Amino acid sequence: MENKRKCVLQKIPATVKTAFFACLICGLLVHLFAFTNLIPNSDGLGRIYDRQQMTVSGRWFLHYASSFNAYIQAPALIGALSVLFFSVAAALITDILKVKSKLFAAFIGMFTVVFPSVAYTYLYMFTASAYAFGILLAVFGVWLCVKLRFGFIPAIFCIACATGVYQAYFAVAAALALCRVIVDLLGDDDVKMSLKRAMWLVISLAGGAVAYYVILKIFLVVKHLELLSYLGMNEVEFSFSKIVSGTVTAYKQFILYFFRPGTESYVTKLFVSFNVLLAVSLVCALIVKLKNGEGKKAARIVLLAAAFILLPLACNLTTLFSDSTPIMRYAFVLVYILAAAVCSQAFDKTQFKAFSAKSLIGVVCAFIVLISAQTANIAYTASATAHRSAQTFATNLVGRVESLDGYKNGMEVVIIGAFPADVYYSDIEIFRRVEHYSCLSSSPMQLCKHTYYYLNDWLNVKWKEPDEETFISVSDSDTFKAMALYPDDGSVAIVDGKVVVRLAETYTPKQQYELDYENRK
Repeated sequence: MENKRKCVLQKIPATVKTAFFACLICGLLVHLFAFTNLIPNSDGLGRIYDRQQMTVSGRWFLHYASSFNAYIQAPALIGALSVLFFSVAAALITDILKVKSKLFAAFIGMFTVVFPSVAYTYLYMFTASAYAFGILLAVFGVWLCVKLRFGFIPAIFCIACATGVYQAYFAVAAALALCRVIVDLLGDDDVKMSLKRAMWLVISLAGGAVAYYVILKIFLVVKHLELLSYLGMNEVEFSFSKIVSGTVTAYKQFILYFFRPGTESYVTKLFVSFNVLLAVSLVCALIVKLKNGEGKKAARIVLLAAAFILLPLACNLTTLFSDSTPIMRYAFVLVYILAAAVCSQAFDKTQFKAFSAKSLIGVVCAFIVLISAQTANIAYTASATAHRSAQTFATNLVGRVESLDGYKNGMEVVIIGAFPADVYYSDIEIFRRVEHYSCLSSSPMQLCKHTYYYLNDWLNVKWKEPDEETFISVSDSDTFKAMALYPDDGSVAIVDGKVVVRLAETYTPKQQYELDYENRK
């Protein structure tokens, strides 16, 4: 048995093992803070324990993918599981893209787990392991299609389930499939063979999309549900004008993301500089590979041009259906991975005086990894600071209420408004580098309901959230309108047997998608 185990391990390419362990070690080190601290964002406040029933958002497989961590928001367990999933995905990607250099295999492993989208995923810790598993399923689907004779059949199922975890991960499968086509066209395989493999990949993707949609419809019918109106999930239309405008937006966002500082808060001038250097390296690698290649160069160049033209759209497919956010852009990491894969083939033995091209590109990749690691930990620090401010605010609020003359335990507490960011706000400048609604330096309590989530689940203060009618009637009363704004004197009072706290001028009713979400199943 021991000999068989050794034989199996020996058959695994060294580059694949390198990518796996580079991802495992880098992931644990870079995201250690997130794995050893419980830091909620606005969504996480209500998710100490959540069965992740998100069929109403089209994520019919998320409930099952979340079962690994027993639906509890446990950072250490989720961290270990998710990094393991990312590591396996990195190993499979290295095999799919036929990487021959251990150096670039290591960078592929690191890119897989340090890309900024991963940090934003860990801000939603309650679902991070499920999302990592979804990414793994997308990668595994492409690997099955490439490696097995009839692999497109299980690949369809894997891609459908990956999309059922999070729709953005269909783009991961699509972009990775396109990367494999590019690598094939740059290799020694016959062009016809490359096109045949591309055809099976397209069948897998199309089949996965159809299977996802059919299974979603079955879930909606069985559970008697409708999709949420949030982000236009229930209004997917394939009109010509929408496809054209969405395609233009996808290309524009893709180009600006890599080459214009400020496109995202963490896309700095330094980050863009290294993106440019890596892009130049990729172009040089393509020239070297095409120059040294054999047979039907014109056909390869035309097909490669088509593949590269399609790559931005494949990476940013979600833009065709909804607004794109940092967490939805994980497929963008495949641009870095493709650059590493192509450079590993083109510059493995090329020398420029005292330095090899591989070493120079390795330095560029190392700085991209470093900047990404900094971004992740700035995000975690900003979120932890926001959590402390939220705790301070909530603790003070409880003290104000319980010190009221006439207050009795069990009284209904009506809190109108959200966390007053202008009072409890961190103005540390570097936190602007990661500013986004999933990571605010002001507070995770962005809505009125978040305050109740925090009080109930995090501080064990059992103030039941009133119904909508109570919020609206209190907000419309003259007594409420005459009250001061919190934390000023007179902002907390007992009115008609209820404790009323005025955090805002008026109450903002919940939108329909919020009500539907609270009743999800």
